[in-house]
Amino acid sequence: MWTFISPVNLIRYLVVWRVQSSLVIPPRPFAKALSSTLGTFIAERLPTPEARLWRRALAAADRTTASPPGLLSPAREPGWPIASVIFPYPGKSAYGSGELILWELKLLGPDADHRLFLEVILPAMEAAATTTDPRWRQPRSLWGHFDIQAIYVARGPCWEPLAMDGHLNLDYHPTPAQWAEGLPLAEGKVTEAGAEEANSTATPTEDRAAMPPAETEVSGPELSPLSSAPGASGKPASRRGWPKRPLRQLIWITPLDLGYSSTVAQPSPGTPCEAQAQAEIPSMRQIITALMTRMTLFVPARHGGVEQVWALLSQAERAALEEDVDMTRLGPARRQRLEAASKDWPGCRVGSQVFEGISWRLLPYLELASILHIGRLTHFGCGTFVLH
Repeated sequence: MWTFISPVNLIRYLVVWRVQSSLVIPPRPFAKALSSTLGTFIAERLPTPEARLWRRALAAADRTTASPPGLLSPAREPGWPIASVIFPYPGKSAYGSGELILWELKLLGPDADHRLFLEVILPAMEAAATTTDPRWRQPRSLWGHFDIQAIYVARGPCWEPLAMDGHLNLDYHPTPAQWAEGLPLAEGKVTEAGAEEANSTATPTEDRAAMPPAETEVSGPELSPLSSAPGASGKPASRRGWPKRPLRQLIWITPLDLGYSSTVAQPSPGTPCEAQAQAEIPSMRQIITALMTRMTLFVPARHGGVEQVWALLSQAERAALEEDVDMTRLGPARRQRLEAASKDWPGCRVGSQVFEGISWRLLPYLELASILHIGRLTHFGCGTFVLH
C-alpha cells in the first residue's frame, strides 16, 4: 500500500433513509441539520460529562460558521467532538412516502471505531426516526417521519451491507483500513503508461453512490470521485481506474473554505465569506497544502505537524510532487466559475475552476483530498471536488 495513506484510518457508512410521510421537506443546509439534530439526540443519551462535550461542540458549530476564517484543528472541527464528516448526497427539496434519502458518515483518525457507530450514533438515528417529541416531529419535518432502510460500509469501491430492513449484522466488523482496498490511490505510485491505459469511460462524479440492490451483496457503485460513475440505471460501473484523458476542470460540489492566501487581505469581522468570494481562485499549491494539513489528523500526536506528513513521502516522491504542483497553472480568468455559496451554508465558495493541465502523478493526492475533504468546516462535508 502507498506509504502516504498507510496512517489514514477511516470508516465510511452509507446511510439510506426511507420517508414515511406523504410530504417531507428536509431542513437546509442538510449537513448542518443532520449534525445538529443527531448530535442533540446523542447528547440526550450520554452521561453528563460526555453530554457536556457534545453540547459544547454543537454550540461551537453555530458560532464558527459565522466567524472569520482561519485554519482550524482538523482533528476537532466544529460540529461533533469527534473526527467525522457528514456528507449528504445530492437530492430533492421535498420527498414523498417511500422515497429514499442518502447520506454518508465518515469516522476518521482516532474516532474510526465501529463500536462508536453502533453504541452512540446508530441509536441517535433510531431516535430521530421514531421521535414523537413535538420539538422535532412537525408537519413536513423529516424527524419522526422516516425509517432506516439500510446502512452500508465501504470496502474500497464496494458497499457492503451492515443493516437491511431493520436487521443489523452484528457479526460484521469493518476495519479502519478497508476503505482503500482496491482503490487506485492505494497504489499511489501510478505510472504514466498505467494512467493512459486506465479503463475510465464515464464522466467522473462526486463522492457518492447509487443504492445497491437490497437483496444481494454486489460490488457497489464507484466511491472514487476520480473514477467511473454509476450509469443512468444506477448500476455500478464494471471497471475502474484513472481517467484516460487529461483533466483540467476542478468542480467544487460542496462549498470550500481553504482559509486565506498570504497575498489576500484579511476581511473585517462578520463578513468572511463575502471577503473570500473576492479572493484569488485556489491554486494547486493551496489545495495540496490543505491536504497536508488535513493529513495531520492521522499522524500520532507526538509526531504531529505538516512536516511529519511530508516526511511520509520519500525524497523522490516529494520532489516529484513539488515539481508537478509548480507546473500546474490556473487557466484563463474568464474560465473560472467560482461564486459565493449561500450565506447559511458552511463554506464560502462553490463552482468550478480550470487548470492548464493536471499531471497524472497528482491524481492519487487529489483523490485522497476529495475523499477526506479539505479546508475548514470539513465536518459538514466542505471541500469536496471532482475532476473533469
